[in-house]
Amino acid sequence: MGGWPEIVHSLSHFFHMKQNPHLAPHHGKQAYLERKLTETALHRGFLDGKLKPKPKAEKPPVDKLAVAMERLEAREKAWTTKLKRAETAIAKMKKERRSLERKIEKRKD
Repeated sequence: MGGWPEIVHSLSHFFHMKQNPHLAPHHGKQAYLERKLTETALHRGFLDGKLKPKPKAEKPPVDKLAVAMERLEAREKAWTTKLKRAETAIAKMKKERRSLERKIEKRKD
């Protein structure tokens, strides 16, 4: 025995043991449970292959050089943005420095 019949039989024993630990393994309740599990497997089409995974659609081939170029361009854009932010921040600090230097000069007078 093997395949679905063995799976259903083993599951019926497992469920029977969990529900009725004090009863014998091949009690009438276990046989009833096995019949119900068999009916469910047949009704849901398990024996017809309904659980087989569907074939995956083939992916188009990936152009690795194009992907590498896109990543490089994205990195370059990010660093250019960071550079502009840094230049703006430095310009603001220079302006603030000049302002503070003027205030210090006025205080000395």
